[in-house]
Amino acid sequence: MPFSRLVPYIKQEHPALQVETKGGDKINTLPSKKLSLAVNVDQIKEKQIVPDTILPFLSSKLNINVAKNAIHKSDLMILDLIASNNWVRPIYFTYTALNSMSIDISHMVVQEGYTYRLLPIQLPDHLKHTANSEAMFANMMSTYQWRGTKNKKVYYSSYHKNQMIHTRSDFNQLPTTLLEEGNLKKAKEALERSLEVIPDDTTPYDVASINTARIFVEIGEKEIGLGIARTMVKRVDKELNYYTTHQKNESEKIRQNYMILNMLSQTIREAGDLDEANKTEILLRKYYDRISEI
Repeated sequence: MPFSRLVPYIKQEHPALQVETKGGDKINTLPSKKLSLAVNVDQIKEKQIVPDTILPFLSSKLNINVAKNAIHKSDLMILDLIASNNWVRPIYFTYTALNSMSIDISHMVVQEGYTYRLLPIQLPDHLKHTANSEAMFANMMSTYQWRGTKNKKVYYSSYHKNQMIHTRSDFNQLPTTLLEEGNLKKAKEALERSLEVIPDDTTPYDVASINTARIFVEIGEKEIGLGIARTMVKRVDKELNYYTTHQKNESEKIRQNYMILNMLSQTIREAGDLDEANKTEILLRKYYDRISEI
C-alpha cells in the first residue's frame, strides 16, 4: 500500500481502516505490512542527490516493511515526512534511531559518517550496508573533531569505551567502501586516521579492532594488522585466565573474551601467520577445557 495514502486515511479516521473492539471503541488497523512509495527517477537525477557510486540502486518504487505487529505514531510521522518532503530536504537518521523503529528502511539509507542519509534507493538483500565514500571521508577525516581522544589523562568509563566500539566500526566502514571502489590510497589513509584519533593507549583495542586488523592486512599492511591482533591476543589471554580462575561466575565476560579470541585466531590464520595462529588455537583449546569444567 502506498504510504502517501495511508497517513491521510489515518488522519481522516477513514472507515476502511477502522475496526470495532469488544468494548465498542474503534481503532485504526494497518491494511498491509508492506508499504511503498513511488519515486520520480528523472527528478532525482536532476537533483543529483544520489552519488554516482550508488546510482545503480536508484529505484522508481521504494518498498518498506513494517517489522512489528503495530506501527508507532512516531514512525507514522516519519512516513509522512518522507512522503511530503519529496526529496527536497535531506533526512538523516542515527544508527540507534534506524534500529528502534517499527519500520525497516535500512535498505534506503547511506552512511555519511555517524549518520545515515535517506535516499530513494533499494539496496539488494545481499548488500546490507553502503556508504557515500566521498562525504564520509570528508566527515571522518576533516569535519569531525576528536577532542580528548588522545589525552591519556582523560578518564573513560566503561560506557564511553563501549561507545568507541561503534566509532571504530564506523571508521572500518569507510575503508571497506573505499576498497570496494578500488581506492586503496584513501582506504589506507582512513585506517591510519582511525589509529591516530582513537589510539590504543587511551582506548584499548576492542572487538571492532579485529576488523581493523583484517582491513590492514587486505590493503597490504600486514604487519600493522598482525600487530593489532597479537596485542589483543595477549590481553584476551590475561582476561580469560583471570575470569576462568578467579571470577568463574562472570559467564558473559568469559563468553565475550572467548569469542574475541576465536575471531583473532581466524584473522591471524587468514593473514598467513601460521605459527601465531597455532599458538592462539592452543589457547582456545585450553580455555575451552576450563570453561567446560565451570
